[in-house]
Amino acid sequence: MFTPPDKTLIRYLLDNYIQLVLVENKQEYKRLRDSPSDDMNSNRQKRYDLELFEKNMAEKILQEYAYDVIVNKCPNCQQLARPPFARQCPHCFHSWHGNSASFKINHTMKLTGRGFYIIGKHVSGAIKAGMKIAFDQIGIAKTGAIMSFEFVRGPRGLKNIEEIGLEIEGLTEQEEKEISLNCPYLIPVPVVK
Repeated sequence: MFTPPDKTLIRYLLDNYIQLVLVENKQEYKRLRDSPSDDMNSNRQKRYDLELFEKNMAEKILQEYAYDVIVNKCPNCQQLARPPFARQCPHCFHSWHGNSASFKINHTMKLTGRGFYIIGKHVSGAIKAGMKIAFDQIGIAKTGAIMSFEFVRGPRGLKNIEEIGLEIEGLTEQEEKEISLNCPYLIPVPVVK
């Protein structure tokens, strides 16, 4: 599900993920950023053109590279923490260094005779069977137990992607559907003991 980014998210995406889209847009970005302007009107137009270009690049990052992007929000105040792997908030100074691990959900699958799997990227820490995933970061006030984990390999676009599948127990069928409908998630979920 795509929603247009706000200015803070645009800056975050460009600061951390511009390399994903800059290859094909490098000359245009450089022209807009570095071209001299003589008067106030052309300066204003240049700023507008640059903001529009940056917004379009941020939207492209979210649409085409959502599986690679990690939006790191403070679990306490929900403000963006930079860089993507920071563990202390620059706004409220909350620290989440003590969290055991975090996991970014890209998609899900339900296997007949097995269980519900969330599939994605290991972001930080050690993940083991028996740990729990707190889904409150993505709007579900519930924890699910990790029963097993498996390596998942498959095509995405023109390349093969290797991800991790975590079998989760303790969610209702409705909660599983809700998680599945909103994939991929940009915000990682915490994994706790």
